[in-house]
Amino acid sequence: MRIESPRISLQEFLHWIQDGPEGPAWHAILESDAQGIVGHQCYIPLRAKWLGRRVTAAKSEYTFLHEDYQTTKICGFEGIKRPTHIVAANQLVQRCQTEGWGPFLISTIPSLRRRGFYGFIATDFPLWECLLVLRPIAAARETQNIRRWQKCGLLVSGTLQRTFWWPAALLPPRDALFRCSPINGLPPATCLRFLSFFEDQESLHWRYPTGDYERVAIGGQDSHYLIYKKGSASQYMRICQWSLDASELSLSRIAELIRIAQSDGAIGIRWAIYDLDEAAKTLVRRLRRFGFLCVPRSRTLQIKSDEKEFLSPANWNLTDAMFSFHW
Repeated sequence: MRIESPRISLQEFLHWIQDGPEGPAWHAILESDAQGIVGHQCYIPLRAKWLGRRVTAAKSEYTFLHEDYQTTKICGFEGIKRPTHIVAANQLVQRCQTEGWGPFLISTIPSLRRRGFYGFIATDFPLWECLLVLRPIAAARETQNIRRWQKCGLLVSGTLQRTFWWPAALLPPRDALFRCSPINGLPPATCLRFLSFFEDQESLHWRYPTGDYERVAIGGQDSHYLIYKKGSASQYMRICQWSLDASELSLSRIAELIRIAQSDGAIGIRWAIYDLDEAAKTLVRRLRRFGFLCVPRSRTLQIKSDEKEFLSPANWNLTDAMFSFHW
């Protein structure tokens, strides 16, 4: 069985595919007489804004195909000389297009990470991965998709970070810190030149279920905020969405973030900053100043769109909220 998404509970699965503000997901399900369901892919509609108009983008999730059926022909499509999952996925995209959905985004199917499948284009999104480690041994053990030498480097750098920040987090705050606010509180002002997600109240409420996510206001202003996913003994606190100026991140506010992460037992704080514009660079410089380990990376996504503007990373406003659809 080849499964390309994390294992999740039925309750969580139903939340993502049924309760979104743009309606339920569309699914492609492959069944065999002998083994029942042997393959699945779905597209979840995502409310977005682009140049002042509403757009319904669609993101692929929960994809798998049983290894015994990789080359089995689909009834009614025997004459198509393409891999099984490509045929099923192509039919699903066509069905979603009749709903007016697009652009389409795939980030969970390694077998599709190359150019040429039914109109999807491999697109590289530059980002900075910024880490502040609070539990170095756990971080080296639990951080995924890094090599052994990188785990050793994480252990060393994390030990240095912990040496400074663990006692610093005990210092009393000297300025206004954070105030908890409703997840679906005052939305940020939409930047019209980007394709932006999760900025209306319905989308915020759906994307960040109560209990695992928190929103904190900065300096008493609801429009300046951070939304984070709580950490645990095996996970980082993950900054998912924010609306702030880099100058608002003071020493005491970073210390307060650390106190929150410590109270949840998190192994550290993880903050992915997409784009290379001046605002992103300023935020990265600010985090580095406070001891975050910031490493440049690139995330390759598959995008299908009839509008060429959506094939350019410069036109997307991405955060990790797009890539962590699990509680």
